[in-house]
Amino acid sequence: MERVQRGSRLRLEGAVRWDQPLQIELGVVGGASYDFVCFGLDAQGKLSDDRYMVFYNQLRSPQGEVALLKEDNPALFQVSLNALPPSIERLAFTINIDADTPGTMGQIASQRVSLSQNGAVIWQLDLQGSDFEAERAVIALELYRRQGTWRANFVAQGFNGGLADLLRHYGGEEESEAAAAPPAVPTPVPVPAPALTPASPPTTAPAPAPAAPAQRRSAFQAAPVVTTVCTVSAAGAAPTTPAPADPLANCKVGDTVKLGRYPLEEEGKLEPIEWLVLEVGSGDVLLLSKYGLDACRFNEGGSGHPGWDNCSINNWLNTSFANKAFDAAQRQRIVVSNLSNKAAGAKNLSEDDLPASQGRIFLLSVGEVAQYLAGGRVEALAAANSETLCAPTAYARNRGAIACGGNGNWWLRTSCDKKRSAACINFRGLVGCRAVETSGCTVRPAVRMRLTT
Repeated sequence: MERVQRGSRLRLEGAVRWDQPLQIELGVVGGASYDFVCFGLDAQGKLSDDRYMVFYNQLRSPQGEVALLKEDNPALFQVSLNALPPSIERLAFTINIDADTPGTMGQIASQRVSLSQNGAVIWQLDLQGSDFEAERAVIALELYRRQGTWRANFVAQGFNGGLADLLRHYGGEEESEAAAAPPAVPTPVPVPAPALTPASPPTTAPAPAPAAPAQRRSAFQAAPVVTTVCTVSAAGAAPTTPAPADPLANCKVGDTVKLGRYPLEEEGKLEPIEWLVLEVGSGDVLLLSKYGLDACRFNEGGSGHPGWDNCSINNWLNTSFANKAFDAAQRQRIVVSNLSNKAAGAKNLSEDDLPASQGRIFLLSVGEVAQYLAGGRVEALAAANSETLCAPTAYARNRGAIACGGNGNWWLRTSCDKKRSAACINFRGLVGCRAVETSGCTVRPAVRMRLTT
């Protein structure tokens, strides 16, 4: 093993075997929480293909040329350089402090970057906190092509702004930049209008009248906002000023409707919320927000999935969000939904069965995403899927939501990974698992609203 200095540039030719993969280990000894990301860059040094951003929510590049074998600290990447397409000219391995964790790289005890093959360390760089200042993200190592061969550059240089600055540096959308992280779950603020009350047992609710089977939204289709206005006057009476139209009147599966108000832009002004119509029943409709409306952890202060009834994101949806997004009349139209929390069998996700529950405002499950957004096919969630993509609003990004290529990660209520994690859809539309205390994911509420008569 050879110990190298910061900024060392070394030729891989003669030091490694091209027919066998390399291992890159990144480790930090410090008091913060760290994320490890590999960016696959083009000849201009930009992330032109986000499938080559390998990190905790996308563990492999398209053909497995780069894979994150171990995502916790120290992290371990495996790279097959000869398998990379010609469009990928550079791999940048980075370390950043989680957005909700205080501290800087100047406060760490030590940092280690090593390049190995077949279990033998070839080069290793060791640094201390005194080698840094206020950086929160560091480009630790780059592997790059030059004059037909691969070389290594132990960069060890960083940015004060964290992952958002890294994304911007590599050509990510500027909209993905997150401001200083606010509290992950907003503090409930009561308003004079009546708040939601616990759901009554299902046996006390009146049974709906028989009706034709509900329409179901099988795939996302862009649709105009419903703006139908109907005016009814008594015979012979003078025309009167029409009452505000019910945005849900005559809506169909696939429509986009506006209902309620929530901040959408950074300045926080309340604006109409856009909802996708997923299902139309005999007396109600199921809606899903078109955009990621806010950012928070799935279970604040928790270390595992406590069940849908007990997680903090459920409480937030039905207190702070409900009171802010809907007025009293709209809240009275919210229908209690029976929620199945059984595993749906996504082949790339280790799901856990949870007891059935009830909810007014909730998150979709893996099975419901497949049912409404992926043509009923759970297997569709194991590959890149444009049907399930969701962009966070500017307000959500300002509150910590991370976007890549304009799309973010959005939480689902399904438990996975032996109840240690919650399911989510990532910025490529794939289903995966995230630790419940992870920040940066967006919230995409679902709600069933009663139709007026």
